[in-house]
Amino acid sequence: MEDHIHLLVGLHPTLSVSEFAQKFKANTSRFINEKGWGLGKFKWQDGFGAFSVAQSGLEKVRDYIVHQEEHHSNKSFLSEYESLLTKYQIKYDKSYVFHDSLE
Repeated sequence: MEDHIHLLVGLHPTLSVSEFAQKFKANTSRFINEKGWGLGKFKWQDGFGAFSVAQSGLEKVRDYIVHQEEHHSNKSFLSEYESLLTKYQIKYDKSYVFHDSLE
């Protein structure tokens, strides 16, 4: 997708989600910039969203990721993200959710 990425990863218990996100962003930004794959300097947005999934839900999440282009043709990422936050009763301040609107 042109405006976001979904990752399904298993983290070692000693690695926090924040540390993983920082390392992932730093390494992929460096790689993309070294390869010259971006128009200008590539940089990830600040922040990230993360959700945990039970072992029993892995196949459903994998299937969602594989078919995300089709899924997002009906619903924007921002709309879906806010729906997930609401569905799982995650309190959030709308002013901190994707400053550059993805709608």
